[in-house]
Amino acid sequence: MRTLIAVLGVLALLWAQQDAGKLRGVVRDKVTREPLDYATVKALQNGIVKGGAYTNEKGEYSIAPLSPGTYDVQVSYAGKTLTITGVVITANRTIVLDINMESSTELKTVEIVDYKVPLFEKDETVTGKTLALEDIQKMGTRNINAFLATTAGVYQADDKFGAGISVRGARGDATQYFIDGVRVIGSFAMPQRAISQLSVYTGGIPAEFGDLMGGVIQITTGAPSSQTVFGGEIQSSQLTDPYKFNLFAFNISGPIWNRSADDGSKTTIIGYSVTSEYQTERDYDPPYKGTIYRVKPEVLQDLQETPLQPFGSGRVFFVNRANFLRPDQIESFPYKQGNRLRQFRFNNRIDIRLAENAFLKIGFSGELSRRQLWGTSRSLLAWDRVAERHANTWRGFVRLQQTFLGDTNSLLRSFFYTIQFDYTRFDGKRLILSLA
Repeated sequence: MRTLIAVLGVLALLWAQQDAGKLRGVVRDKVTREPLDYATVKALQNGIVKGGAYTNEKGEYSIAPLSPGTYDVQVSYAGKTLTITGVVITANRTIVLDINMESSTELKTVEIVDYKVPLFEKDETVTGKTLALEDIQKMGTRNINAFLATTAGVYQADDKFGAGISVRGARGDATQYFIDGVRVIGSFAMPQRAISQLSVYTGGIPAEFGDLMGGVIQITTGAPSSQTVFGGEIQSSQLTDPYKFNLFAFNISGPIWNRSADDGSKTTIIGYSVTSEYQTERDYDPPYKGTIYRVKPEVLQDLQETPLQPFGSGRVFFVNRANFLRPDQIESFPYKQGNRLRQFRFNNRIDIRLAENAFLKIGFSGELSRRQLWGTSRSLLAWDRVAERHANTWRGFVRLQQTFLGDTNSLLRSFFYTIQFDYTRFDGKRLILSLA
């Protein structure tokens, strides 16, 4: 089966992206509690400025749109700078961050504090759960659906390959997946290090997702870093169990072109992020009781060469010789023969800063999967012939986003537009292979 799908979406002015969040709040003096007008507020991700605003005469500011992830919020006023680290922006939500800073001292100061997650979020209209990369890495699985199954109202019958999830009793195919605002079509997989934030919506789903019977799973990939960082990971059970799980992961992120200012500071104009994973398993769905039976290879070869034998008085008809197998002609294994999985997953992204208020994002991701389809009907006498599923998924998107800042005292203090083109291709086919 081959499906070719191309989607062109142009989002209207003042209409929020499906994967965008918003940051707003009030900047006040730490001592007098008076609002600070015309303070500069910036949102930085991995050291790169992603948005900014000025406070009005009431000290209010608003920054939108912001891709979901972890930000550092930097406030500058009268030569003093306050940086709040670890501010988490989630998709389709407004994060309220009120800031108190020193404004009376005449000396230039720089202060850095950690963000404290409030007990209750303002403007909370959806139910569900949001996981950051740090939360995901602490879990004992790499199955994305297993992460989501820890949310109230989300159920997963099995964590094996291809098992879906049910949200509030809906069928598994009623759950919609989005990666960077692009609806997932075909198979679904993503390198763990490529995920910046993972959200599941179980109720109060925003209208831009359309009419859905189940839940929504939204994944935001990580943005490029202002400095080159890279890492790798190897996992293997080659020596500890018969299922032979092996995983090789690699990620690298950094700037391609930095522009230097007169004061020596650098601004990243073009940045990149590359993540990939290669996974192999001898048996990706091990047997419950741990024993699988099959005829010995030499016996199978003999049966294939001479499948029938005469039977009955007078030898007038033939029967299948497999009906007379003896226990000594059968062997057992602790894993399924012909249940191998090979999978390559990757996600690449390039961010380009066209101007102070304009960004171009280009993303390309995919999954190449080779999965053998073990079945009970073949396990004993046809273990040398196995069906294999080949599935290739390719995704890409280009997104242009520009923000305009209006007068700080006007009702329309900021507005933006987004133009996006995305493309998805899924190829799948089923083959019969010989293991001999």
